[in-house]
Amino acid sequence: MESELPIILVGLDVTRKTLLTRDDMLRWRGKGTELSTLFANFTEFYLNVYQVYHPYLDGCALHDPLAVAVALDPTLVLTLPMYVKVDLDKDADGRTVEDLNRTSPSGPNTLVCVQVDAKRFMDTFFRLLEMILGEQNKRGDNLG
Repeated sequence: MESELPIILVGLDVTRKTLLTRDDMLRWRGKGTELSTLFANFTEFYLNVYQVYHPYLDGCALHDPLAVAVALDPTLVLTLPMYVKVDLDKDADGRTVEDLNRTSPSGPNTLVCVQVDAKRFMDTFFRLLEMILGEQNKRGDNLG
């Protein structure tokens, strides 16, 4: 966070607004291709883990895909400039802490996502996946 590189922080509070659901997994499984079955299998595993640790969510969060999407299209999110540091104390090692009062003498060092256009992101995510699954099906690619 002190590198002076332009950083956009996409936190869990925002990525948890972009969820894959069991219906998504079942739609991929229903395609019956090798690649769609692979997608369904790893999504089902992820959904089952989320059900254990985050049963209040109706799916599993797309943490990394959203972070990549924001790197490609920052207009997907609303950000606020903040000073953020990484906590290195034993009890909270790796936790990010923001200066909510924005009183840091060095000023903001990152843009923190506070909202996401979840519908636009999810529409793009599914459109791209459908393109990949469709291309694999057309070519008859074998994953093995």
